[in-house]
Amino acid sequence: NRKPDNDEDHNKLIKTDTIKEEEMDPLYLDSNEAMTEYKGRRHEVVSYECDQCNYISTVPANLKKHKKRKHEGVKYNCDQCDYIAAQAGQLKIHKESKHEGVRYSCDQCDHFAAHAPTLKIHKES
Repeated sequence: NRKPDNDEDHNKLIKTDTIKEEEMDPLYLDSNEAMTEYKGRRHEVVSYECDQCNYISTVPANLKKHKKRKHEGVKYNCDQCDYIAAQAGQLKIHKESKHEGVRYSCDQCDHFAAHAPTLKIHKES
């Protein structure tokens, strides 16, 4: 791995690195916050500590989510039943599987899963 000479050269190099899809977007990389976060995760160990407990993350967004869930009491209530989720993604999966009937079918047998990661585990086993 060669080191980039400048930020423009760095942007070209990281497009070949294994990174999240949104980080491949030049508009994403042009934002100072995104570039700082990328460099922190890829080139040096940067940690973000919760000021209320011992939680530590290398991604600022994860620390923000942690604080909302654990310290601010943010919950996501299902509007169709009594289910309460700690994360918006959990509520989405719940609604899809319990109320909308979304199922993921296996192409190798007659198994159905409530969400994609479960189907992936099924296929690998």
